[in-house]
Amino acid sequence: LRDLLISVLVSKDTKRIEWSRLNKLLGLASKAEPGTGNVILSSGTKDTVELFARFLTSDAGLFLKEPLVREIAETVDGLASASELNLQRATLGLIQPPPGGAGPVDEERVEYAVSFAAVVSEGLRKQAPSDDTDALLALFSTAIQWIRDVASDQERREELGVVLSAAGDVAREVAALVLETRGRRA
Repeated sequence: LRDLLISVLVSKDTKRIEWSRLNKLLGLASKAEPGTGNVILSSGTKDTVELFARFLTSDAGLFLKEPLVREIAETVDGLASASELNLQRATLGLIQPPPGGAGPVDEERVEYAVSFAAVVSEGLRKQAPSDDTDALLALFSTAIQWIRDVASDQERREELGVVLSAAGDVAREVAALVLETRGRRA
């Protein structure tokens, strides 16, 4: 399983995450339960997300942590740089990027990040169109039930604690890497 995930998600040449493959995988996942429109919080998807989160936080999943942190940091820096450059253009140069800001923007990576966000938001939109109050209430009810299920199961609470702790570690590493990158450019 580990070798299969490496071959699918990480480029052999560059050791970078293959975002196009991840987007295709998400697209296939969104079609997994035709007719339900319940992609993000469907039972199978929740189980898959939980399994994947457990895998990422296990010793076997550590191989993905470094490329994931690097990719997220580069994407965050690129999105911030694009926003800084857009603000500079919109204000005709009146507002300048901060020192170390407005770095290189990897258009392909930004495109994949936007595509990923679109897949997630489309899944949420399908579950609860903004004009459908009943569907929105059902979505919240499903989320609350999942929280109750986790809260009532000691083992799942412990697993969630590990996942949240790992997510916090990744967020700190990403922030540090972005600040380091911007500091070098300043």
